[in-house]
This record gives sequence, structure tokens and C-alpha cells, in this order.
Amino acid sequence: MKSILYSLLLSILFCTTGNRSFAQSPPPPPPPPPPAKDYFPESWQEFSFPEAGFKIKLPGEPKRAIKEREANGARQIISNISYGNASFAAYEVIFTEYTQSFEDAQRVKTFLDGYREGVLASLFSAANCRIKSESDISVDGHPGRIIQVELEKKKVVRMKTIIVGKKLYTLMVITGVYSPMTMGAENDYEKTAMGFLDSFKLIGSADKK
Repeated sequence: MKSILYSLLLSILFCTTGNRSFAQSPPPPPPPPPPAKDYFPESWQEFSFPEAGFKIKLPGEPKRAIKEREANGARQIISNISYGNASFAAYEVIFTEYTQSFEDAQRVKTFLDGYREGVLASLFSAANCRIKSESDISVDGHPGRIIQVELEKKKVVRMKTIIVGKKLYTLMVITGVYSPMTMGAENDYEKTAMGFLDSFKLIGSADKK
């Protein structure tokens, strides 16, 4: 009996030490992926749209769409440039050319007020959005406005509107709100959003009335 127990103990000891000798440590986890380019506006690529008279920076290649509509009996073309998604940030530029100029002191405020209300009403329920800030701006001497809207305390919309004679440029970026555990979320993703809005430049004859 003693020999049987002794043999059994030896077998257990052998298996235990053998497993320790041949066991390998698990490989280290792979390094985390680098942050997306969306977080670093200074590294974005500049895209030029001569037909619409502007250039702008984006994290990647944007989608382009052109629509036509009738306005006051005339054909009107609306160009749309978009990039991104709702999970982080969505960027958009809308270019519209009207049949008459709105760029005079008496008409600018009325037009911008009406345009702001029309855009917000078409996109969001008035009960679910709150204008956090609004100010008049000038881009290369042309009038405009920038507003920041909060949606249900979950999303922030920053919209920049610029009037250049008969041309209207609307820039819009939608991000999340501030989160202490999220990279780049300071001031409701202000760095990312303004990196897009401030990169807009007029080119060619677009900066002329």
C-alpha cells in the first residue's frame, strides 16, 4: 500500500512540476490602436472645390452630392459635401447660389435670422434643442453668423453661415457633449469642431460680390 501511495505522489509531483516547466506565459496584449485622425485637425487634409469657390480641411475624403430645385421660377443648384458619422463627428458644407444678392446691411440680419430658424426647424424639434451661443462674424469681409445648439444634452451642433453676394455657405458639425472619460471631449469637442469650421477658405472669384 505504501508503495502505491508513494508512486501516486511521485506521479502527481511529476505532473505538477512538468506543467510548471513547460507552461508558457501568455503573450502580451497588442498595443492599442493609435487615435483616429479626427482628433487632430492639424493633420487633416485640405480639399478644394473650385466650382463652389471654397476649400476646407477634413479627416478624410468627403462624399459629394448635387441637388437641383426650382426657386422663384429659376433652377437652383445645391452642392453638399459631407464626411464622418454620428458616432463621433459629422461634418457638412452646403453651398447654394441664389438669384439675387443678400449681402447688404439691411437684408443680412433678416436673412440670417430666417435661415437659422428654417434650418433648425427642419432638422430638430424646437422642444429638444437649446441655442447655447450665437454671434455675428465676418469671413474675408463677408457677413455671417455662427451658432451653437445643444440637442437633448447629448449632441452639440455648431453651424457657421457665410453670405458672399448671391452665394450662401453653410458649415455644420455635430459632435457629442463633454465627457470626462473621453479623449478630445473638452468644451463639447471644441477643438475638433472649430478645426473644421475655421479651416473654411474662399478661393477664386467666390470672395467677390
